[in-house]
Amino acid sequence: MGRETQPGDRIDWLDYARFASALVVMLYHYLVVGTDPRIAPDVSGFGLAADIFSYGPIAVFAFMLISGMVVTQVAQQQDAATFAVHRIVRIYPLYLFAVIVTAGIGLFGPERFHTTWREFLANLIINAPLLGERYVIGITWTLVLEVAFYIAVFGVIAMGLMHRVQQLVAAWVALLIVGLFLPWRLPLLSWEYAFIASGAVLALLYARRNERLNYLLLALSLIPGLGYVVHTGRVSGFDPYIGVAITLGIVGLFLWMRGRNPRLPYARRIGLMTYSLYLLHFRIGLTFFFWWMTEANKWWVVIGTCIFMVALSFMVDDVIEFRLRGLWKRWVRRVVIKPIAALHRRLRPVPAQP
Repeated sequence: MGRETQPGDRIDWLDYARFASALVVMLYHYLVVGTDPRIAPDVSGFGLAADIFSYGPIAVFAFMLISGMVVTQVAQQQDAATFAVHRIVRIYPLYLFAVIVTAGIGLFGPERFHTTWREFLANLIINAPLLGERYVIGITWTLVLEVAFYIAVFGVIAMGLMHRVQQLVAAWVALLIVGLFLPWRLPLLSWEYAFIASGAVLALLYARRNERLNYLLLALSLIPGLGYVVHTGRVSGFDPYIGVAITLGIVGLFLWMRGRNPRLPYARRIGLMTYSLYLLHFRIGLTFFFWWMTEANKWWVVIGTCIFMVALSFMVDDVIEFRLRGLWKRWVRRVVIKPIAALHRRLRPVPAQP
């Protein structure tokens, strides 16, 4: 039974949406990318299933939509230090574990999965291309976008500007439109960020703020977003116009669910484990394909790998996210937050003595 969403409520169905998105991304990688001859040379393909899940990249955009929405909601209820601690604890420990595991198992997979020490060390800062190296985990590029968004939100909170979130989101959407005509790809202003911005607008719509303005902002934010869907379709090989229709359907679902908050079992745990599934599934699963997949057993290998990855992700999340969460929070406060606070105190002007 549903009820009206209240400010600060956890929205259970978003956790289920995260999990569904992670499954779609995983099946895209397994059914479409997994038949690469360098990974499974004896497998012909997965037919209609591969055609359906070729639209899997759209699930990545759904992740961005959810992230923009949830982070905008949470940021209005936290101070800068709390926001920073929660974001770092949520992102980095699991990311570091995934990089270590992915680099390790990649040594036993196809040659394209082999990781050099330079690549491994560069990936410790998440944005490895800044140091001229490739990502160990291919989908880390989406994490780079999210981290840039988190840094911007942290800055807004630290400067005490969160009460102007409506104006800031409107300015961001306007700059995204301007960014379409710029020759450079700028952080927060290129079309890759459009769905995070759409999520931020949805957060304002869920709060029932300035509805006419925010419907307009949502429509404007979808201009670069849908442009990016078309671009992705042409690069990835799915029909871009069907991709646009699916994307609009997802946005429409988010609007239809506004004000509805059905209580769903295990929502928090399901939502949290999707991050580990998102990070871990690619190289581990495709290395299994490299070892064992043949034309005769391909469906059994896919099904077994999916079950294994979901179970592994639950276990990893249980240890790193739940059992060790207190440890990570203490570490972040000691290593990151306290030095920043001390620097801030040093740089703060000393008031003149009367």
